[in-house]
Amino acid sequence: MRQGELLGLTWSSINWIKGKIKVDKNYTHDRVGTPKTNKIRYVDMSNELAKVLKEWRLACPHSDLDLVFPNSEGLHFDANNMLKRRFKPALKRAGIDEIRFHDLRHTYASLLLANGAQMKYVQSQLGHASITMTMDLYTHLLPEVNDKCVNLLNNIVNTTVEAQEKIVRFGI
Repeated sequence: MRQGELLGLTWSSINWIKGKIKVDKNYTHDRVGTPKTNKIRYVDMSNELAKVLKEWRLACPHSDLDLVFPNSEGLHFDANNMLKRRFKPALKRAGIDEIRFHDLRHTYASLLLANGAQMKYVQSQLGHASITMTMDLYTHLLPEVNDKCVNLLNNIVNTTVEAQEKIVRFGI
């Protein structure tokens, strides 16, 4: 999810039974609005994420706004404060070099694709308006696909040649 989508996320947007997060809000520039593409989407929630969120729900500051990630007063977190007070210290504790918050989306997409997820699925999870955007951003991560395609073509040609040789040899 984008930073603003996380800052606007409410507990009522989480469907624990279906394992889905409804992305229908965005908090940026001190106001709640719609997501970047102005479309609601549903992000799949892994079992591990559900477990962590359930634990966080018990520990997070109470919010009349029903926010999943409120500041200490239960209000919307200012994006810059969140980066300084939460994100950068978390990176440091984890021993990760400083990265942009948005790089988390790229890492998520890259890991999905590297592990065989379909491009269309990644598009839907990220909320890209078109598959073209997703492909433009992430196709370079799939160089092995080119090798498979070349070998696929070789296999088709070799199989056809072998079949023709059998026909000639055995008079089939």
